[in-house]
Amino acid sequence: MITSRTIEPLKISPASRVLMFMPHPDDETILGAGLLQKLAAAHIPTRVISMTRGEKSTLRFGLKENEKLEDVREIELANTLTFLGISDFFAHSLPDGDLETSRRLSPIIEKEIKSYKPTHVITIEPDGVYGHPDHIALSKSVTQISKKYSTTNQVPSASWRTKSRLILLYLTVTPNYTFPSSRSMAKKKIIKPIRPDVRLILSQKETVQKIRALHTHKTQFPLYLPKLLHDYRQLLRNGMLTNEYISFG
Repeated sequence: MITSRTIEPLKISPASRVLMFMPHPDDETILGAGLLQKLAAAHIPTRVISMTRGEKSTLRFGLKENEKLEDVREIELANTLTFLGISDFFAHSLPDGDLETSRRLSPIIEKEIKSYKPTHVITIEPDGVYGHPDHIALSKSVTQISKKYSTTNQVPSASWRTKSRLILLYLTVTPNYTFPSSRSMAKKKIIKPIRPDVRLILSQKETVQKIRALHTHKTQFPLYLPKLLHDYRQLLRNGMLTNEYISFG
């Protein structure tokens, strides 16, 4: 595993275009806030897509009686990405908790790739980190579609002729990842997140900004002591505040 403070090992250059697909608002921050900061600092064109608006979350901290969770979470996503330096983003309205049966999932992914013409596609690793069915379904679909455009003779439009294959990156976790006991959502009996190829070290400033970004998702990461201690115990145990983990697809 390569350890780096820069995005160079990911084969990302000033000529790159990065397209990130995440299942729910806040997934991009938990797994990739540091990476997004580094992309923004390097002025790499980056677009972030959330496939759902997160309406099925059981966490609703600070939600007012007349507010819909999905509306608030979409605003939180926009605020968070803007804070991290990403101005190009969108939240689709696919059903939270039901991506694996959605007929719209693959067409949306393909349309986004055709439209944005990325050099790099980023998504969550194939086992969904802890087996979340939405995570697994998204990873599978993004992987299948990205592979279609991984060679120069398979391009989605005549105007997009890449000089090299489309690079697929997975956001993953440390090989010593401790699974949250409260989130045993997997249909599969054995969940084994893909091993990282790159450990991306976050600077002190990037770590602080990641913490602030987490709390911009206010309904999910409130400044409420018991929840705060639980979240940070898990993140610190897995080194996910000062490091991020990425694998090549």
